[in-house]
Parts: sequence; C-alpha cells; structure tokens
Amino acid sequence: MKILKEFSNGIKVTRRMVFFSHLVGGSISRQLTECYYLHYRFYIRENYNGIPNFNVSSNERIGFKTTGIGQKYQVLEICCPAKLKEKLALKISEIDELSRPITSNKNFSYKWVAQVLVEKQTIFLD
Repeated sequence: MKILKEFSNGIKVTRRMVFFSHLVGGSISRQLTECYYLHYRFYIRENYNGIPNFNVSSNERIGFKTTGIGQKYQVLEICCPAKLKEKLALKISEIDELSRPITSNKNFSYKWVAQVLVEKQTIFLD
C-alpha cells in the first residue's frame, strides 16, 4: 500500500480518483479518496448537496468544480465502519481546508465504491 499523504491525526491517503456523474446534457466530475485510519479502510467522496437541479449555467458549473460560487453546496460524504463515523468525521473536518460539512449518505457504501471502480469512468490521480 502506497501512502500518498499522512496527516498528524492518523489519517493516511492511499488513492485519489475522479469519477464522472453523467447527467442529461453533460457530466460533473467528483473526487473519491481512499484512506486508512489505524487498520480501517474508508472512503471520502466529494458531493453536492442542496442543488435544486442541474440546469445551471456554465459559470455555475465551473464554480462547482473549482469551489468558487458553488462552495456552499459542497459536502464530503464518508463511507466507513459505523463505529468510527463520528470520530472520523471530526478528524476529516480538522484537515479539510474548505471547511465542508461531513455527511453520511445511505447510498454511499463499500459496494457502491466497488461498482464505481469497475463500471464507471474513473481516472486515478496518483
């Protein structure tokens, strides 16, 4: 296991990927990060929360991708063992430079991650 980045709070980043959510009329790229804490593997997914629809202008879309005007909509979702959810959420919020809220999503699971790695168009960054 190659460690890309290690934080002082014990979180180790091992893989970063970009995947695409295909929508009618286009797609949005989002990042998926594989991390370890102690011996537990978990994932962090960048997502957008509270967007009424995806009929947005190109300027807004660029803002979503570059954390400009869309920053208030960005959240980090965590996929980890249930017993670590609160602890990891605190540790992640300590190191997130954009101060995005940490949320859970019942559809974001280890099974979903496996499907994204196999089925969707995924680009490994490191």
